[in-house]
Amino acid sequence: MSARKSIQRSIVARRIFALFIICALIPIGSLAFLSLWQMTDRLEEESNLHLHHANKKIGVSILEGLAFLPYEMQVLAVSHRDDVKNFSPGPAESIKPHHRSHFLGITRFPPRSAGEALFGTPCPLPQLDASARKHLDSGQALVFVRKAAGGGSRMFMALAYGGTRTGNDLLVGEISRDYLQDLIEYVAPPESNIAVLDSSGASLFHYQPLPVAVTDRAVAEMRRTSTGRFEWNDGDQAYLANYRSIFLKVTYLCDDWMVVISLPRSGAFAQVRQFTQTFVMILLLTLLVVLLLSSVQIRRSLVPLEKLQEGTRHIRLGEFHRRIDVKSGDEFEELALSFNAMAERLGNQFRDLTETNLRLEREIGERKQAEEQLRQSQKMEAVGRLTGGIAHDFNNILTVINGYSRILLQELGENDPIRKKIEGINGAGERAAHLVNQLLTFSRKQVVEPKVVNPNDILSGIDMMLQRLIGGNIDMTVRLAEGLWNVRIDPGQIEQVVINLVVNARDAMPGGGKLVIETANLDIDGDSVGSHPLETPGKFVILRVCDTGCGMDENIRSRVFEPFFTTKPPGKGTGLGLSTVYGIVKQNGGCILVESEPWKGAVFTVYLPRVEARPDEIPVTEKLAVGDAGGTETVLLAEDEGLVRDLVRSVLAAKGYKVLEARDGNEALEIGSGHGGAIHLLVTDIYMPHMNGYELAKRLAKIRTGIRTIYMTGYIDDPSDDGDAPHPGAIYLKKPFRPEALARKVREVIDG
Repeated sequence: MSARKSIQRSIVARRIFALFIICALIPIGSLAFLSLWQMTDRLEEESNLHLHHANKKIGVSILEGLAFLPYEMQVLAVSHRDDVKNFSPGPAESIKPHHRSHFLGITRFPPRSAGEALFGTPCPLPQLDASARKHLDSGQALVFVRKAAGGGSRMFMALAYGGTRTGNDLLVGEISRDYLQDLIEYVAPPESNIAVLDSSGASLFHYQPLPVAVTDRAVAEMRRTSTGRFEWNDGDQAYLANYRSIFLKVTYLCDDWMVVISLPRSGAFAQVRQFTQTFVMILLLTLLVVLLLSSVQIRRSLVPLEKLQEGTRHIRLGEFHRRIDVKSGDEFEELALSFNAMAERLGNQFRDLTETNLRLEREIGERKQAEEQLRQSQKMEAVGRLTGGIAHDFNNILTVINGYSRILLQELGENDPIRKKIEGINGAGERAAHLVNQLLTFSRKQVVEPKVVNPNDILSGIDMMLQRLIGGNIDMTVRLAEGLWNVRIDPGQIEQVVINLVVNARDAMPGGGKLVIETANLDIDGDSVGSHPLETPGKFVILRVCDTGCGMDENIRSRVFEPFFTTKPPGKGTGLGLSTVYGIVKQNGGCILVESEPWKGAVFTVYLPRVEARPDEIPVTEKLAVGDAGGTETVLLAEDEGLVRDLVRSVLAAKGYKVLEARDGNEALEIGSGHGGAIHLLVTDIYMPHMNGYELAKRLAKIRTGIRTIYMTGYIDDPSDDGDAPHPGAIYLKKPFRPEALARKVREVIDG
């Protein structure tokens, strides 16, 4: 009993039993299905063939019966004449009954006289055309069908009587249904249903009648082929049906008849039921044998499995010293030996895991720190996108404020009482523009003109300014590496990076200290990249700023590049200095790292990618007087912001230019294509609805060959966002701009 319960509880035992059952049922079931399918197909073919032969015999029997009727009709006619001679005036009904078994009545039609019923029911005269008369005169019988009053059909045979000369009597006899039914009864298969139909589908006679739906289907099938088969169902059981045409036209000048014969499908497939019963018996015996064999095999396998299960339970509890003993002489014994060896190795490895776990905890801590840095970078990127959008709108506003304030200052005298107020407005606007520029720098969207420069040249030019910036209580040292590589960056940006880092170091040393600015080359190959904090192979130019100030703890160090984050008291700082540095470095494909501890100073290291090109020459723009920066050329202005458009138009119109205004790119394109005169310059905002400035300039250049373009913008977004990019050497006018800068830039571009 315990062994039986163990088998019932074991999942493996149930699987083995199910496997035995499946392995037994699949071949037996497949063989049975194949045999049943083959037997069914063969029996169905034999049944249809049997119906085909039976139908053929019925047709032959009907043809033979019809062939005998002309002779019988003549015998009946002669018998009638003899009876009249011997028993005159005996009635026609005095003829012996067996003479009339094939006909229900016969009528004689003399030439050009009314018909005379020899016996039985009168028969109609057939419609005789030339071909029918010729057929009768040749001594052949004629068969025709008439509809009965009750909806059935009557069959008649006509025969020329008295010789073969024209003008003989015509005998017409009504063929007995019983006679024809007796003909097919002798050859009809048992349990069959037979119907004989005319060409219209009307029933002539039958043997065990068929439903009308079946005969209608047979008529429809016969229109396609003279013989065939189909199946039908009366709701209780299925039937096989066969139809065949009886060709009467040549012999009896009559439309062909059709014989439909049907048999129950159950009778044809009686052997299938016997086979199914036999198969069920064999299947039950097979399952019984499988049950016995699987029980024996399960008992032999279950005991080793239980021991192996017990061993796994010991390992789960950490009891690696426990061993299992299986003496089965098969794979279970080998598995037990392997299991014992595995337990021994696990015991040895468990001790090593404790040390490994401590190391993993340290690595996880470092990984969390890296993830925190990644989240910080993503947060700063999101803030950058937000500030870029805000700065764009402020630039348009500041362009108008600063532009009109500059115009007013030019128009007001030195002693005008409101000049101080206008100067205050202009000064506030300039400071706001500087703040917006810092936001754009952080978000990496400010307008820049990158050039190939050597950082040493730029640092050499601003070292005196940096010394005045930090004051006399800080000792500054500049160490410029010889043979420093070149980088591609806007010269003003690298100055901004150095100034912001130096100002940050100065604020960290209010009581004085040491400041070191140095440059160097760095080549990180694939072998040493793992040991370097940059973790990116390549060639870089290093700009490092070191101070001996108060330093930063880990919390401040993780947020040092966040915009608006500052440790200074309220009103003492904007928190945009280091975030601006971060934005400039990222915009130029570099990176910046910071190392600092409290009261141990800080080291900011900027990495910029090296370029192989030679340094570009930085041209010195001639400072043209405002009054000289005018002209009479035609300028097409495209700007969607109305206040900015009015400012630009008024500045250029005041300088003598003819200005064509457009509110967007589509309107500018219409003006450019419809204007009759020359258009010398396109001044357009980059970001406008419906069509941006890049696309406008490209499409307008196809209409106005040689036209030049100035792009007005407060920031530069990724050109790939809208699929359009400026051509190389595009000229920008950064918002907010001064009126004199606008006039000077227009003059420079027109003059080429």
